Amino acid sequence: MAKPTLKQFSALAAADHPVAIPVWREILADLDTPVSAFLKVTTGAGDYAFLLESVEGGETWGRYSVLGLDPAFVVRARGRVCELIRNNFIVHREERDDPLTFLQEQLGRYAPASLPEPPAFPGGAVGWISWEAVRWWEKLAAKHPGGADPGPTLCFAVPRTLIIFDNVRHRIQVVRVVLTEPGVDPKPAYEAALKHIKHTIEQLRFALPSRQEVKAKVTELQSNTTKERFEAGVETIRGHIAAGDAIQVVLSQRFRFKFFGDAFDVYRALRATNPSPYMFYLRYPEQLVVGASPEVMVRCQGGEVMVAPIAGTRPRGATPEADVLMAEELLADPKERAEHVMLVDLGRNDLGRIAAPGTVKVTDLMRIERYSHVMHIVSTVKARLAEGKTGFDVLRATFPAGTLSGAPKVRAMQLLDGLEPEPRGLYGGAVGWVGFTGELDLCIAIRTAVRRDGEWSLQVGAGIVADSVPAAEHQETLNKAAGVLRALALIGEGL
Repeated sequence: MAKPTLKQFSALAAADHPVAIPVWREILADLDTPVSAFLKVTTGAGDYAFLLESVEGGETWGRYSVLGLDPAFVVRARGRVCELIRNNFIVHREERDDPLTFLQEQLGRYAPASLPEPPAFPGGAVGWISWEAVRWWEKLAAKHPGGADPGPTLCFAVPRTLIIFDNVRHRIQVVRVVLTEPGVDPKPAYEAALKHIKHTIEQLRFALPSRQEVKAKVTELQSNTTKERFEAGVETIRGHIAAGDAIQVVLSQRFRFKFFGDAFDVYRALRATNPSPYMFYLRYPEQLVVGASPEVMVRCQGGEVMVAPIAGTRPRGATPEADVLMAEELLADPKERAEHVMLVDLGRNDLGRIAAPGTVKVTDLMRIERYSHVMHIVSTVKARLAEGKTGFDVLRATFPAGTLSGAPKVRAMQLLDGLEPEPRGLYGGAVGWVGFTGELDLCIAIRTAVRRDGEWSLQVGAGIVADSVPAAEHQETLNKAAGVLRALALIGEGL
């Protein structure tokens, strides 16, 4: 039985303003997985489709996985030029000093429906905001001096079809989000939604065709810098730190490569080798984005705001006893502790810009979180949103994460413009969901591969502090790239 009923839907659609109303049915999920469902419903589908999944603590699947496609509209920005896209056509274009306001306005046209039984995922926009967006808000050059194309600065699609896996109850919610307009007869839209839901359920019940053994191939990685230039950059940063100009700066390098195979297999391999709290596959025409990020950028829901900086890493121990000893050694390392506390303070300061007075709290300081191959020191900082502020204000206040820039944040970014040879693009930006009212859940775009114009790229960095050893910091970036390379190697062996 579909929810809401036609009577309930009509009452919601009778509002004097546009409303986003999800219509949905629930079915059993014992014969499908999010991966198989994605392959079934997106084959031959339109240009925009995504899959969002989560693994908690490196070993427990998060409760919900969300698949989306068939957007009602897409909001895109390149630099300060904003575009509204419907049915793959640009229907509006304008320039703004702050393009995030354009996304806010387009989403804000629709009030989310208040339902007695809403689906697990309320709808909204899924996409990314790149590192370059910080130039809209901070005292930085209008663009990176390197001049290379960083890709779209912002791109969010609002899906009409959603497939939500409840991994605890083993159920699937098949959702069609209807965007209503005042004065329009709601019955045809409701009936069309039911037809879409029925069609999607039929697609899920089809068997997947057998897949041939994967014969994937990846070319050798090519860096956008040299070892010598990277290490010279480390020394330059150390000089700025010694002069009191900075405390930490996160220096990165980008690797480019060609991958010959099915791009979705990159996601399948990454989720198998590096299960993470934020796993995502965004098949958008602007660029394809696949990642497994361990770190939340910012979460704002129900008036509560949260950041969770990660700083401090060790490999997992070979035995449970060795794992405990490794965690104890990590927590006892004075350098790791000092760097982590600095980033926690940065997170507190960022939230203080948009929080209700006296509500910024460190609720969990320096805990160990374990993942498949590594462990991290993680802290949680929370606050209550100040009156009149929204999630978009939160994003401006916290973006980018200090763990990807350094401190002081603006000065670190100014230094990076002179040290890194080209714009960062998505690296260090954010990927995730933004709701119609500005609620959001975004992760940091790390451990993320991007394909644009047939070429793949992967960017990795290292936090440079006063006593950093240049060769060791360069090696750290290579170690971080190895995780994605392991996934690519798995494809070559056959999935």
